[in-house]
Parts: sequence; C-alpha cells; structure tokens
Amino acid sequence: CILNTDNQLIFYSNFDPEKDWVLNEHIIMDHPTIAGTTYLEMVRACLMEINQEDYINFKDIIFLSPMVVKLGEKRSVFTIIDKQKDYFSFEIISRIDSDTFFNNEWIIHVRGKIYRTDKKQLALFDINEIKKRCNQTIFNGYSLAEKSTQSSFISFGKRWNVLKKFDLGNNEGAIELELSDNFIKDL
Repeated sequence: CILNTDNQLIFYSNFDPEKDWVLNEHIIMDHPTIAGTTYLEMVRACLMEINQEDYINFKDIIFLSPMVVKLGEKRSVFTIIDKQKDYFSFEIISRIDSDTFFNNEWIIHVRGKIYRTDKKQLALFDINEIKKRCNQTIFNGYSLAEKSTQSSFISFGKRWNVLKKFDLGNNEGAIELELSDNFIKDL
C-alpha cells in the first residue's frame, strides 16, 4: 500500500509477462493479457491487507479495457480503493513503464463497488443435493490447457488446467475444479 488515508487506499504493483504467471499463462491473440478474475483477486487482496475484510460482495463491475502487456514491456499498475459511506469503490489503472513516462496515458481497466457482507447473509447450498440433480456429465478429465478449440485465439498455461468434472442438471450445473499440487504455493 503506497497510500492509506481515511478516504482512499492506493496499491502499486508492476506486471511483467516474463515473470508473472497471471500474464504469461493467459495469452489472447499472442499477447499476454490479464484475466478478469485477476482484477477481482487484486482488489480482494488489497482489502484483506488493510481491513481484513473476510466477506465481500462485488457489484456493478465494469471491465473497460483489457490489460495487455507485450513481451519486453512492463506495466505500472495501481489499485485505487475509495471509501464511501456504505461501500468501497475501486478502479485498476495502468500505463506502460518507459523512459518517456509522461507520454504514456493511464488506462482504466476495471471499476466497481465492494460491499461488506455479514457471514449470516451468505447463501448456503447443499453441494451433495446439487450434485444429485446434476446427473449429466459433460466433461470428465477435460484439459483446458491442452484441448481448447479456441487455442488459435486464446491459450492457457498449466495453472488453468483445473477443470476436473462438469455435470449439468435442469437449469444448474456442478463443476469440480482442482489445482495441481505444483501450484499450491501460488495461493
């Protein structure tokens, strides 16, 4: 955290596709690109660092521009969280690091709101009941990283190979995900 006032939090990070798996394992049209869920995890991690917010609810999220970081580039990224009366608003912005720092424009990638949620407000679901209702197996042992029919447009690294099973029911589904033990340290 580089700024922590009564009304605002600002966090800095630097992204490099040669070092950061969130870029080098999510390639769109041959360019390392941040996945949308990464932005949400960045915001969640920032709140945990400062406020220890265990239960949050994201609302009104708008993905404005993808964060593409070409090989050989680095990008300065700021997560800006503004404290409102009943919620937090956030933006993640960036610009390419270069010698001509003032010539690079800031790009807003995502913005949204975060509300505190009481644990009592969380909906509880009986996973075993859902699994019983979802009795049509669509995928079993499917490898997204190796078998994607979209590989000419988007490619994924090994960390994305988590889909173990996908079952469907009537207007609902059950997906079983499993991260390889090789990547547990990333959590």
